[in-house]
Amino acid sequence: MSLETCPGNITVSSLEDIQEGPFRRCDGPIDNLLITSSTDKQLNFTSRPLAVPISNILVQDNPALEKIQLPFQIVDLSDRELGRVEITGSPALKDIDCSHLSQYSQKNFSISDISDGTIDFDRDASASEIYLRNNVISIKNLPELSLLKSVGTVFTLWNVSEIHTMEVQQAHPTYWFWRDLQSIDTIIWTNISTGFTGGSQYEIRNDMIVGPSILDKPPPIEWVNGNMVTSMMFENVVSIGRNLNITENMFITIDVPNLEKVSGGLNIEGNVNCTLNFNTITRIGSLYAVNNPFTTLPGWFPELEEADDIYLNGYIDPSRASNIFPSLKIVHNSIRLEPWNSDFNCTHFLAQANNLGFGGTPYCNSTTDDSSITPESIPTSGSATSNAPPSQTSSSNSPPPSSSSPISPASILSPGAWGGIGAGIAVVLIGGGGLAYLLLRLASYKKKLRQQQQGHAGQEGQDVNGCPVDGPEQKETAARGVIRYEADGAQILESANRQVAPQPREPGNTAVPAEMGAPRLLVELP
Repeated sequence: MSLETCPGNITVSSLEDIQEGPFRRCDGPIDNLLITSSTDKQLNFTSRPLAVPISNILVQDNPALEKIQLPFQIVDLSDRELGRVEITGSPALKDIDCSHLSQYSQKNFSISDISDGTIDFDRDASASEIYLRNNVISIKNLPELSLLKSVGTVFTLWNVSEIHTMEVQQAHPTYWFWRDLQSIDTIIWTNISTGFTGGSQYEIRNDMIVGPSILDKPPPIEWVNGNMVTSMMFENVVSIGRNLNITENMFITIDVPNLEKVSGGLNIEGNVNCTLNFNTITRIGSLYAVNNPFTTLPGWFPELEEADDIYLNGYIDPSRASNIFPSLKIVHNSIRLEPWNSDFNCTHFLAQANNLGFGGTPYCNSTTDDSSITPESIPTSGSATSNAPPSQTSSSNSPPPSSSSPISPASILSPGAWGGIGAGIAVVLIGGGGLAYLLLRLASYKKKLRQQQQGHAGQEGQDVNGCPVDGPEQKETAARGVIRYEADGAQILESANRQVAPQPREPGNTAVPAEMGAPRLLVELP
């Protein structure tokens, strides 16, 4: 069979096109091989007798396709390479066989919307970049990968030992299983909520970055792969060569349960309503935590033995009675704690620092904390407000460092929240005004009643109760006296020198005060 020159673009829609069409008959480079609208379940491109250089393979809109074997591809004399393999609109695709691709070529893969698939390479193959979007997929037999970027994808790794850069964006609870992975240079996690990684333990040579991840409320409890998931657990990371940066996350719990060493800095900044756990870390360059409103900073580093610098500013977990670093042996530079919560015992911490003698310059301040910073005040939904650091009362072995200001309330409160605050203030003002008005009315009424009583008392022959006053024969002229009513209805005349015997009341004048326990009414006689 004589071969003809290949056209720049070839379209394949069926197995017949592969066996009888231009793809089989042509010789020469192909710019774009478009595989689309196929009704076949399997397409095998390896039956072509000779390899041909291809720039781009595009697999688009094949709803029935379940398996595809990509063709032989080699680098020609002009160093022409396979630039891209793009697979979209083929949700039933389960098997992507890349084992025939040349080990000498650099390949970029972009795979979207596959519900349960596998992309399988040869152990000698290589790929530059793999982009995954909205898939459930396994990647097999690829020793080294330059970039793996995943968006909303659950992916597993088999016989993939080294990845230079991994970027993971997650929109839902996810479980990742990475068997045989040994190292990642840099890994970046954004938009995460809950999930965990399983498989072999690996090291991160450079940086691990977690955030930003902004949720509007705490994630619900989920069951993933038979496990109840309430946090984002990076279970397989054992060491980080440079920095672990956890920044600008909201409503998530971050746990790295097997992390032993961070050679650079562990930086925690700008997180709202988060919980962090680092129970196994033994060596750290610097620990820096600042500006994390409504976030409980770790108050328990049971295995930490060595650090260069430590600076914690915020709500520090007091559950361990300020015994944060029970194993700490040496701090090369300084250790500074600025707790926002008054239940953190700085005196205890400084005593521990002196007893352990781990060096450095220990500093801790005591604060009179606003109750709104305690964990019980953490909002349960919506944007959380922040609190500026409270006024500080120094209790330290060195001058206090410059303070850091957390996020201002205006930068976090929503317009609706400010409206609610305004309405609350208005209700308080109206209620206070009403209460003041009632008190003034009551005082005016009492004054008027007193004046009326005094006016009646001045009438001829009557006391203030309207009762007739006894005649002159019962008065003491040498001294001033008072009449006191007793419970039995009698009257007793008291003077400065003696007490006159009780006199019976006139008929009809035997009334007593309405309440026996009320104050007795005294009337002066001239």
